[in-house]
Amino acid sequence: MSGDKKTMWVQATVLILLAGLGYVMVTVYARGWGQAVASTEESGPDGQAVAHGPPGAPTRAQVKQLHDGLRKKLGTNARGLSRVASVDYDGWPDRLIVVFALDHNPMTMTPAQAVEVKPMLDVLRSVHAGGLHWRWVMLCGTAPLDTNGAISETTVVRAQFAREKLDKADWSRLQPDALPGLAESFTVEPELGDLRPAAAKPPETKPATRATQPGRLN
Repeated sequence: MSGDKKTMWVQATVLILLAGLGYVMVTVYARGWGQAVASTEESGPDGQAVAHGPPGAPTRAQVKQLHDGLRKKLGTNARGLSRVASVDYDGWPDRLIVVFALDHNPMTMTPAQAVEVKPMLDVLRSVHAGGLHWRWVMLCGTAPLDTNGAISETTVVRAQFAREKLDKADWSRLQPDALPGLAESFTVEPELGDLRPAAAKPPETKPATRATQPGRLN
């Protein structure tokens, strides 16, 4: 065999070996990547991937089932909207996010209506009794606001609660005005002022008065 043919066969053999090695590497990488994805996602009955959280984290199907149950139980609000608009779950930090509609428009409601947070208590009670695993729950209350001349449903109040505190709460006695104190955080859209019940507000400092003098009425 001539030197040129021998060189050609050597080169062909090397190319075949390199191609085979490349195929093996791609296969191994693809398999490892697939296993990594499988370890962080789960395919639910609806065919949608679900991001895993801690052990026992809810699947999309379970979250959807909770949402359907809340919609059925809590119905619609005073404005004709579904009380619970959406329910979602963040695998980390193991948190449910529930968006619900408030009864009144914050721009036109009376002071008595402004402090009415009973809808939040109803939603929180039902979510806690829903049976899903989570460490935190964030409730986002929405209402119609005028934004640049257009009315849109906007989040006006957010409150985050820890499961540990909710498990210890006496639900038979829990009142709406206790929610700000029970929450880890309770924030309201700044332009709306304070929507919290008056009992939950910090006490005001009594103004100082002038000292009285004997024989004089101040």
